[in-house]
Amino acid sequence: MKLIDAIIQNGNHYPEIDFSNICAIDTAVTTSFVIPCRNDEKTIGIVLEAINKQYLRDNIKEVIVIDDGSTDNTTEILARYKELVDFKLIILKNDQRKYAAYSRNRGIFAATGDTICFIDADIIIPPDYLNYHLAIHKVIPESISVSLRSFIDIEDLSKQKNPFPIKKLVNEFRVSKFIKPEWCDTPDREKYIGDFRKCVLLVLSAIKDKTC
Repeated sequence: MKLIDAIIQNGNHYPEIDFSNICAIDTAVTTSFVIPCRNDEKTIGIVLEAINKQYLRDNIKEVIVIDDGSTDNTTEILARYKELVDFKLIILKNDQRKYAAYSRNRGIFAATGDTICFIDADIIIPPDYLNYHLAIHKVIPESISVSLRSFIDIEDLSKQKNPFPIKKLVNEFRVSKFIKPEWCDTPDREKYIGDFRKCVLLVLSAIKDKTC
């Protein structure tokens, strides 16, 4: 069954959650973060720092990073952060590139938390991220929740004296990227080369062409 079919079949009639005092919610539900990464030396450290600043850090069972055959300094940075964060950091490494879906599945099998949070290696989450997600799981067991994100440049983040918490943050940030020419494997997709926000159009183009 496809995800959209499951959503239509089950509807969306769930109890409402009062988020007015979300940071005060006391929950024993634990979570495992699963993060696939490849050549993310510029962002993976920031991502881990944001997780380390969670208000509910004690609810983090482990953070599992799957290194998908990185060829830059990602491996060294991950090893260094094992000593810098307050949570259990598990680093798995693929012997060759297997892509994100394979890496996430490895993370699922290794996870021991009550819930799993999937984020990418360029997603900077706000300090109350877990408060919201675990509150949803407490009220609606076995649910799937999706959060929104904005775009930010690393330069803008580094200019802030105290980036965590980020005062103007209303959801999580995705670090802006550029689509590489080799990602656009057909002539009609060359127009997508450039800003990361065009990735949505690139994916829609691939679906339309039934190439993914």
